[in-house]
Amino acid sequence: MPSSEAPAADGPGVPGRGEDARAETLERLRHAIAGVGADGVVSAEARGHAEDVEAGDDADYAKAKKRGLNMLSARSHSVAELRRKLIAKEHTPEAAERVVVRFQELGLLDDAAYAEEYVRGKREGRALSKAVLRRELADKGVAEEHISQALAPIEDADEAELAIRLVEKKLPGVARLPREKQERRLLGMLARRGFPPGLSLRIVSELLDDAGTGAAIE
Repeated sequence: MPSSEAPAADGPGVPGRGEDARAETLERLRHAIAGVGADGVVSAEARGHAEDVEAGDDADYAKAKKRGLNMLSARSHSVAELRRKLIAKEHTPEAAERVVVRFQELGLLDDAAYAEEYVRGKREGRALSKAVLRRELADKGVAEEHISQALAPIEDADEAELAIRLVEKKLPGVARLPREKQERRLLGMLARRGFPPGLSLRIVSELLDDAGTGAAIE
């Protein structure tokens, strides 16, 4: 019988950059956004802060930086994702590239930290498997080395525990269905979250067997 005990979170803790670093980054963003006017012109007060605007910035670059900072203040982005969004907003590829390079220099864009934050948030919020997290990060343009590093703390036992909790949560909703339909729905739910078929079948079969023999399923 699979163990139903579980850690408090949906996945193992993934180390972040630390609260001090996050606070510093947000402070940079506040200074930078406050110093850029609606026309894309950067005020003198903004110089020396996160945006660190060089003399002679062209209008498109200045506006792209302001837009990029606003995007980052809303949520974290990967380098490729921010570049793609800026180009989609009709900034030139050259301006978008300058922005992402500058933001990386300032520590406002960091794919390694982004991958760690993404894994932690999605494990806790959506209970996604390593396979789905790997695919989603790759779709966002994160390099394989950063993806592997972010996923490294998640062990096979953690995947099994997460799958068990998902099945246990779903069991009451399928309790009145025939066994075949129960299996189909539970296996489909795990498949959509990217769990391996073999692991999914074992967990579903064992938990349904336990439920059928009167074992308590909460």
